[in-house]
Amino acid sequence: QGARFCRLSPMLPSSPAQLAVRWRTLRQAIAAGGGSASPRRLSLLHRLVSLASGRKHGPPSGELAELSEAVVAALRRGDADGACAICLARWAEGHKALVPAPCGHAVHVDCFWALVTGPRVSASYVGCCRSCRAPHCWGPLALSNLVCTLVAAVAPALAPRSGGSPLAPDEVAEICTRIAEELRAPSGMVLQKLIEECVSRGEPLSRADMAASKAALRRLAPASSGGET
Repeated sequence: QGARFCRLSPMLPSSPAQLAVRWRTLRQAIAAGGGSASPRRLSLLHRLVSLASGRKHGPPSGELAELSEAVVAALRRGDADGACAICLARWAEGHKALVPAPCGHAVHVDCFWALVTGPRVSASYVGCCRSCRAPHCWGPLALSNLVCTLVAAVAPALAPRSGGSPLAPDEVAEICTRIAEELRAPSGMVLQKLIEECVSRGEPLSRADMAASKAALRRLAPASSGGET
C-alpha cells in the first residue's frame, strides 16, 4: 500500500512543514500554467494536510481551503462537463470534492456524507462508486482521515443536548456500522475513534454507555466488530 501511494503522489511528507512547502511549490506551478497534478493526487494531498494539521473543528486552514479549490479546478480542467457522481451537478467554484480510488469518479463531500447518514441503499451500492459500482479502495491514510472526520461530526450528538437526549447505544452502534460499511472499515475501529473523539471534546462516554454501545455493535455486526476492547 505504501509503495502504491508513493507512485500516486511523490509528495509524501514527513512533517507538516514539508507539507506546506510542497503545496506552495505545486501551487506556484499551477498558477504559472505548468502544473499537471491530477484531481486524485490533489485530493490525496488534501487528506495528508488535513491529517498532519489535526484540524477537525472550525474553518479550514488556508492550505486546506486552497487545496479544495485546486481539486475542483483540476476536475474542471480535465472535463468541462464533469459532474458529481451522486447528485450529477457540474463542478463549480466553491464546491468541495472527494476523489475515491480506484475509479476516480469524484463526488461532493457533502453528497458523500449524506450517503452515510441517509437512508440505506441496495447492498450492491454500499462501499462502492454510485456511478460505476467499483468498490472504493481507501488507503490507510485516507481511511483514517475519513473516519476521524465523520466521528467528529457525530460526537456532539452523544452529549446531552438542550431540549433533547443523547443518542442511545443502539443508535451509536447503527451510526458506527453505517460508517464502517460505506468506508469498508472495521466497525470496532469506528466506535473506538468515536469514543476517543468524545474524550478529546471533554465529554467522555460513561463506562456503562461504552459497554452498551459495544454490545449493540456486536449484535449488529458480529463479523466486523473485532478489535474493540
